[in-house]
Amino acid sequence: MRNDRKLDHDQVQAIRRSHLPNKSLARDYGVDPVTIRRIRNRETYKNVPENPQIPPDAGRRFDGKYETGDVVKLLGEVPVGYAETILTMPPHLDARPGEHVRRERRIIEECLRIAGAFGVVMYIRRPQFADDGVIDLGMDILEGLPLREVIIWTWSRPLVRRSPGDPTLARRRCPIRHNYASIHVLSGELWTVPEINVSNLRSRGSVWRFPLSPPTDVPPEFPLELAQWCIALGRGRVLDPFAGTGTTALAAEAYGRHWTLFDETDAHCDRFARRRVDEVDPQLFL
Repeated sequence: MRNDRKLDHDQVQAIRRSHLPNKSLARDYGVDPVTIRRIRNRETYKNVPENPQIPPDAGRRFDGKYETGDVVKLLGEVPVGYAETILTMPPHLDARPGEHVRRERRIIEECLRIAGAFGVVMYIRRPQFADDGVIDLGMDILEGLPLREVIIWTWSRPLVRRSPGDPTLARRRCPIRHNYASIHVLSGELWTVPEINVSNLRSRGSVWRFPLSPPTDVPPEFPLELAQWCIALGRGRVLDPFAGTGTTALAAEAYGRHWTLFDETDAHCDRFARRRVDEVDPQLFL
């Protein structure tokens, strides 16, 4: 993991040889203490000579933009601390398991680097059901990363009546495939939930339920209300590396927060532009 890119190879080696406290080194080199700790643990800067330095204001060109291209490359151009709130739901990749794990892990690591010590990354993932009945929850992707909490979100499924002659239960829940997902909350060492939102988030618990959305031509991956609840966990600018139809940006606008969107293709850019006009709900959920 590369938590910061302002240091060259010689500086990294000097940090690893030093016996000074992390805070002192962080002040001397102009980086956060988490970066120093990870460098000493050899969790970062594995390929320092190959990574160019990123100016602190480099990310400003992404403000309010929907950029498309290689997500890993785009994230690599963003400096540390640019966005303290990152919410994303990567699409399932049709690749070999090892490649899929490595790619998603690298994306999450880049997000943690960008969020910095005070930031939070919310990584949403639906379980993958194999033919042999094995359920992949994606925990191998998160091994060794600073996971703070796992929240389950699901649709509130309506109750429907069976036929009058059915001798079994009079009511049952209608089935919905893949009707839940997990929100993995990862964060920097100094992240805390904004005080104004602590009581509301505590009252919701670890399972969040939302009503079914009406059908649309391109349904969002997660509801707007969920994005607003997630954004309330963090501060500052909001980033979504897999934006899709832009639900994260709409939620950020409802809070008056700046946003940046990335995605692999521009397939949903027009849909996002229409949603900004038609679907923005001024009501805040927190």
